[in-house]
Amino acid sequence: MADEPKATEDRGSAAEGGSAELTAKARVLHVDHVLELVATIVLGAATIATAWSGYQAALWNGVQATDYVQASGNRVESTRASTLAGQRAAGRYLRAIVALAFGLINLAQLPIQ
Repeated sequence: MADEPKATEDRGSAAEGGSAELTAKARVLHVDHVLELVATIVLGAATIATAWSGYQAALWNGVQATDYVQASGNRVESTRASTLAGQRAAGRYLRAIVALAFGLINLAQLPIQ
């Protein structure tokens, strides 16, 4: 009979050990589930960020194309104005040289700006 309480204690220890082991497994499973949830949230955020950056790239690509067209038009207009100004200046100097050569004006009357 003295052995009987000892056997009961052994069973209790085994049950407590089993319960502790079960609790540890439950904690590991809980940590695994939490890690899976965090990974899912991070992947979802990365997916949303990737989609947003694609949208922004497309949006700004359109703005850039519009600005490029406008800049090209401004360059053409600037080149035209610069060429016209050069032609007018050359014409003025050519007329002054011709007038000087034919004696219509003297050197002091040259329209140099």
